[in-house]
Amino acid sequence: MENFAEVSVIVSGISCLLILIVLLKIRKISGSNDEVKIAEDLSHVRSSNNDISNKIDILKELISSNNESINSHLSKQREESGNSASSLRKEVVESINKLSDSNRDQFKLFGNTLNDQLDKSTKVQTQLAKTLSEQQDALKRKLDEKIKDLRTDLESQIQSLSKRNSERIGELTSVQKEQFELFTKTLSEGQKRHDLGQEKLTKSLNEQQEALRSKLDSKLKDLSDENAKKLDEMRKTVDEKLQSTLEKRLGESFKQVSERLEQVHKGLGEMQTLAGNVGDLKRTLTNVKTRGTWGEAQLASLLADMLTSDQYIENAEVKKNSLERVEFAIQLPGKDEDEASVLLPIDSKFPVEAYERLRDAAEIGDKGPEEKAAAELERSIIGFAKTISTKYINPPSTTDFAIMYLPTEGLFAEVLRRPGLADKLQRELRVIVTGPTTFAALLSSLQMGFRTLAVQKRSSEVWQVLAAVKTEFGKFGKTLASVRKKIDAAGKEFENVEVRTRALDRNLRTVEALPETNSEEVLGIQAAIKEGALDPV
Repeated sequence: MENFAEVSVIVSGISCLLILIVLLKIRKISGSNDEVKIAEDLSHVRSSNNDISNKIDILKELISSNNESINSHLSKQREESGNSASSLRKEVVESINKLSDSNRDQFKLFGNTLNDQLDKSTKVQTQLAKTLSEQQDALKRKLDEKIKDLRTDLESQIQSLSKRNSERIGELTSVQKEQFELFTKTLSEGQKRHDLGQEKLTKSLNEQQEALRSKLDSKLKDLSDENAKKLDEMRKTVDEKLQSTLEKRLGESFKQVSERLEQVHKGLGEMQTLAGNVGDLKRTLTNVKTRGTWGEAQLASLLADMLTSDQYIENAEVKKNSLERVEFAIQLPGKDEDEASVLLPIDSKFPVEAYERLRDAAEIGDKGPEEKAAAELERSIIGFAKTISTKYINPPSTTDFAIMYLPTEGLFAEVLRRPGLADKLQRELRVIVTGPTTFAALLSSLQMGFRTLAVQKRSSEVWQVLAAVKTEFGKFGKTLASVRKKIDAAGKEFENVEVRTRALDRNLRTVEALPETNSEEVLGIQAAIKEGALDPV
């Protein structure tokens, strides 16, 4: 039984290999043939394969029937006799040999049939390849013939088109030649006409230019003669005036130079006295009382220069029934005329010792003493601000802030250099620190405010003055119009006189002119000038 199963497996494997070999041969032979023909060949192969499988099934049935007969025979032999085993074994071997012989014969038949079918399939494939090659050759021939026909048709069409284009180009060139000849003829005729007209125009223009040139030359000669005479007269007068003014100016400049030299000599003497006075000033500034009076004097001079005497008070009383007096107070007017003025207290302070120590330390370059002197200066400034705040700020009779005046710009700059010192004095003690320049700017702004207030108070008077000016301006316009009319009339008369002079000039052109001396004698001009009847020109 096991031998028969192995034989069936081998047969099926051989059949599969044969199918694959057939397919590979078909692919090699056909190459790039149509898929339809390959499918037909595959269908033939499949049909032959089906026949082979049917025959294999028949063989399997025969083998199974033989096996059944063998089994039945063996069972009969076993039932008949157990003692005749050897004889039965012989018979079985003989029957198996017979079966194997029959199977061999059947395999031989199967191989022969397979070879016949393979030969048939190869013959079919060779016939198919021949037919395909023949069809391809026929198609190539047909395609070559059609391509040749198309080439001949295209060449004939191209030749016909080239002939037509050459004919049309020839026609167009002939037409263009005719048109160009006509155009050149018309151009030549127009050029001739233009040349004739141009010659006529140039002749007429030349004649007109000659006439104008002659007229202009005569007029220019007359004008040049008149201008030369007038220029000579003007040159004489200008030379005389220049000579007199130069002599006068030179004398004045020499006088000014001598005066300036005298002033320089005086200034040198004053500088010497000033050098001596500086030492005296330094000695006086070391005294506290004299230093304070110097700051007050500087403050008083600034106030006197910038404000009027009724706009500020010296040694003003800021608190009633008190002996405290501020050095100066600016009177700020109220909103209405009935309201009392508000005082702005101003006090001058000059901590010169602390400032001198700070300057000396800064010149040396030692940071320790410099910081110490700066802190001392800051403490003295804060102390001065506290005294001003407690003594002189008294609202509503005064403003809610006061001004501390520092008489030198260097001291004021050092106070501003201290971080947050000026803001602290203004925010906490309500004291504003100023130097000479900033105080002058403050006074100028206050002066502008006083002026605007005065203008507001006297606006009614200003309006009256403007109304009077308006009425007078109307009268002035009337007089100006009358003057303009008179000037226009005089201009018209002057034009009439010019017209008459031109007419006389035209009439007198034919008359020969006399020299100036003879003409003056004939007309009696010199005698009239001497008598005063005419002004000399």
